[in-house]
Amino acid sequence: MNGESTCRACGTAITWAVHIKTGKPAPLVLAKEGEKPNIYAAPLPPDMVWTYRVAKKEDFADPIQPAYLNHFSNCSGAQMFRRPVGDKHA
Repeated sequence: MNGESTCRACGTAITWAVHIKTGKPAPLVLAKEGEKPNIYAAPLPPDMVWTYRVAKKEDFADPIQPAYLNHFSNCSGAQMFRRPVGDKHA
């Protein structure tokens, strides 16, 4: 799963990216004014797959660099996608 999509619960535009180390997918949204971004994401060559990692303070030193949040942190329908406790499926 990778690229642009729409959240099935709330209709927000999201970008799917994979974690740079684990390969697990996550839905990301651009951080809005006043929100504290915690995700650094960018497409990586050669195939331009979107990848992400937990952000470091220096990642946002450049005001042009987009800042992201995991969409589950602010989706009104996030509970639709939660797995039962103990479910270890990736």
